[in-house]
Amino acid sequence: MKRSSWHDQQEPNYKIYVGKLRIVCILFIMLAAVPLNALSSDLCDTEALKSELKIRADKDQHLRKSWKPGLKLSDDTILQDILALEKSNAVYIPDLLQKCGWPKKSVVGEDTALHIWLLVQHLDNHLHIQNQAAVKMWEAVAQGEASNGSYSALIDRNRRNSNLPQVYGFQTYNMKDRIEFYQIVTPGLIDERRKRIGLPSFYCWTLQLSGIHPDLEMEWPQGVPYKPEQCDTK
Repeated sequence: MKRSSWHDQQEPNYKIYVGKLRIVCILFIMLAAVPLNALSSDLCDTEALKSELKIRADKDQHLRKSWKPGLKLSDDTILQDILALEKSNAVYIPDLLQKCGWPKKSVVGEDTALHIWLLVQHLDNHLHIQNQAAVKMWEAVAQGEASNGSYSALIDRNRRNSNLPQVYGFQTYNMKDRIEFYQIVTPGLIDERRKRIGLPSFYCWTLQLSGIHPDLEMEWPQGVPYKPEQCDTK
């Protein structure tokens, strides 16, 4: 009986195999040469980013200034438009932050930096996205590329909407022609927290608020030390 050997078996078509392998290698090299953020280049392009955020922020402000509370949701087309825009922003903002990070104000300018913060502030029905955005924004704050005041206001708004006491004292409400503050966590330490992040004292903040609402009295929050001082009112 003839003994079989590997010579007796059908050889593969190496020419076809090598050709396919060559194509795969070329594709791999082409993909490797493409920057990792290439697919998001349009999203992160500075001018495109500035334009998109301005459009969204302008629409947000127009709708909110046009809205008159009191109507039923089914009859309130403006409120429905506000909620629809928030839903759209809840998709756009996480995608932007994941691919581009928090826009640096030295790159996009103060106006665009304000626009993205405004949109995140108004994601009140998507608190987890506010939390994610706050992490990205804090990284920018630490680099001097985002406003510490805006960041602090975002933290306080998110905590209030989460039924938690605020940290820096930005959240207020009007009650019978008076400005009152939502609950503050460990109020005796608020000035230390504000100083740590680079904010003026709570006393100076209340003077600024009084200048914005000169016709309203202010209820000093319980537990916050009253420490009058010279303040920069500019």
